Amino acid sequence: MLPPPSRAVSLLIEVIGSAAVCALAVATDVMLEDGYITPDDSDGQIAAWASRLIRLARTDNAVEIVAAAAQASAPMYRAVALWYEGTASVGRIASAGDASGGSWALSGAAGLYLPESGESAPPVTILWCSDVRVASQMLAGGEMRAIDRLERATLVVVQGETELFAGSFTRGLVRYAAPIQIMLDCISLGGAVASDAREEVMSW
Repeated sequence: MLPPPSRAVSLLIEVIGSAAVCALAVATDVMLEDGYITPDDSDGQIAAWASRLIRLARTDNAVEIVAAAAQASAPMYRAVALWYEGTASVGRIASAGDASGGSWALSGAAGLYLPESGESAPPVTILWCSDVRVASQMLAGGEMRAIDRLERATLVVVQGETELFAGSFTRGLVRYAAPIQIMLDCISLGGAVASDAREEVMSW
């Protein structure tokens, strides 16, 4: 079951805005990946988030830093996010992302477990895309149903900014978010997916 948003996390997402969420993910990358090339940080957001994450995590441990970042950036609670219940293949979700006409990438459980394109996307899979409306139209019908109860969601379609797609990679015809973004998203989901993501981060 997905964890409910704490009041603090909900307020943080609302206050910091989408651009800061991207800066948060980049800051996590900078802190954890050797040789990571830091993009322009003329406004100081990345450096500020790196310092803030240390305070939130209360440690420089990689797992706790990612966990702190995950709670601050939880995609399923963002303003432009649609929740779906049901099953769909990884390929169908990828097609919806591609049809949205802009940048897109899969994340969440699909990004962690990397199933084949013909297999059902594991819950909870996240589709980041530039145009949620168009992607949702492509998902209409079939076994996918839009819902308003997050605890039943198997797929979350979320609007993402250009910066979020940096570091994405492809596997076959499917594009996935950057590994650090996948870990952030999985840990924010809670449950078994979060536990598996934590184990993955511990191996870095």
